[in-house]
Amino acid sequence: MSKIEELPGNLKVKKHLRKLLEKTPHALLFEGPKGVGKGEFAQGFARELLKTTKKDPPDLRLLYPEGKAHLHPMHSIRQFIDETALPPFEADRKVFIIYEADRMLPSSSNALLKTLEEPLGPVTIILVSSRPDILLPTITSRCFRVPFSLLTEEEIIAALIPEKKPDEARKIALLSHGSLDKARALASKDKDPLPEQMFHVGFRLLRRDLPTAKELPEGADAEEALSYLFYFYRDLHLLQSGASPSLLFYQDKTEVLSRITAPLPSLEIIQKRIEKALLATELHLPLSHALPALIE
Repeated sequence: MSKIEELPGNLKVKKHLRKLLEKTPHALLFEGPKGVGKGEFAQGFARELLKTTKKDPPDLRLLYPEGKAHLHPMHSIRQFIDETALPPFEADRKVFIIYEADRMLPSSSNALLKTLEEPLGPVTIILVSSRPDILLPTITSRCFRVPFSLLTEEEIIAALIPEKKPDEARKIALLSHGSLDKARALASKDKDPLPEQMFHVGFRLLRRDLPTAKELPEGADAEEALSYLFYFYRDLHLLQSGASPSLLFYQDKTEVLSRITAPLPSLEIIQKRIEKALLATELHLPLSHALPALIE
C-alpha cells in the first residue's frame, strides 16, 4: 500500500493525488481546515514523487514559520528560491513543502511569485495552508489547488483503533469535530477527569446553579470542556426523543440522565449559547465567567 493510501480520511484527495502523480503541476496548494492531515498528505505525496521511503530524503525540503512572530522570513524564502535552481541529489526532481504558507509577509510572497510560475529547476512546490484566503491572489492563482475536508466520525474511529477501544474511539471522534490532530491529542491523554467534571457542571446548569471558578477543572481547555457540555445536553435530547441509549456520549450515565424530564432548550439554541461562551473565553474571560451564557 502506498504512503498516500495509508493516511486517514480524505478519500477524494487520495484519488486526486493518484492522478496528479502521473502529471504533476510544479506548484500545488493543499488547503483546508486545521488538523485534517494536509501536512502528512504533502509529505506522503512528496515521497511518492521522489520514489523514496527514506525518513529524510535529500531531495525533500520542509519550510516552517520561524521566530516569535511565527513567520516565514525573507532570508528563508530567498534561500529556498536559490535551492530550486540546484540539481536534485538522487531523484529526478526536488520537492519543497512550505507549511503555513499564509504566514509569509507580502514581501516574501512577492519574491516567491516568479519561482511558482517558472521554477529554475526540476522542482515541485507544495504550499500548505488552513487559511488560503489570507494568501495573495497572485500566489493562489499560480497553484493547483487541492481542497481537504474534515474527517468523518467513522474515519477518525478507524484511525484510532486498535490503540483505543471502539467506545473510546467513538467518544474521541465526537469531540474532535473532524480534526485528526485533535483526536490524536485526546487519545494520547491518560484517564481524563474532565468529562465527569463537566457532566456534573451540566447538572448544575440545569438547576441554574453556576459553579465557581474553584469548582471548575483548573487549566482545562475551554473548547474541550464546552464540547463535553454540549454532549450532556445532546444526550438528554436523545433520551427524551426515545433514541437508543447506545447513541449516547455518556452511556455509563444512562440511568441518571433518563430521570431528567425537565423541558430543554433546543440543541440549536444550546449550540449558539456554547459558541457565545467559547467566544468569551477567546477574549480571555475565565470559563466560570463564560458559563452564564448557557442559562440565558
